[in-house]
Amino acid sequence: MKQKNELGIDAMICSTKKNNKKNKRLTIAELRTFKGFENQTDEELDEVIRSLTVMAEIFIDIYLKQKSKSKITNEILNSDY
Repeated sequence: MKQKNELGIDAMICSTKKNNKKNKRLTIAELRTFKGFENQTDEELDEVIRSLTVMAEIFIDIYLKQKSKSKITNEILNSDY
């Protein structure tokens, strides 16, 4: 499956907020098109999708926390104190 446009996470987050679109969840039918998932049951595929969703939420949370820490550090370093 070809990747669409490879955007950075900042661009994806901004794009989602800007367009005010709800994030699209991967469907069982879509997941079944990937190699290795063709013969899995719907229940197994649903579990994979739920796990991927949780993992994505964790990654985004970590990324946003790191970005926030970096911004605060830069503000401290650039302050006139």
